[in-house]
Amino acid sequence: PALKVGARISKAARDRGLIARAMPHGDILGFAPPLVTTKAEAEEIVAIAESAVRSVMDELVRESEKI
Repeated sequence: PALKVGARISKAARDRGLIARAMPHGDILGFAPPLVTTKAEAEEIVAIAESAVRSVMDELVRESEKI
């Protein structure tokens, strides 16, 4: 929680067009997709979330290398 990973991933996802809420108890993301979602839409949600996670993880690695 100290690194605010959830909030960082939430912002990265939002920057990519996906709303993912950082939950208040730890590094947890919340999603609320429409009740009716096509397979293509679900795949897009997963792809955007994956891209956001990878981006933040790369950022964290770069930050740790500065220490």
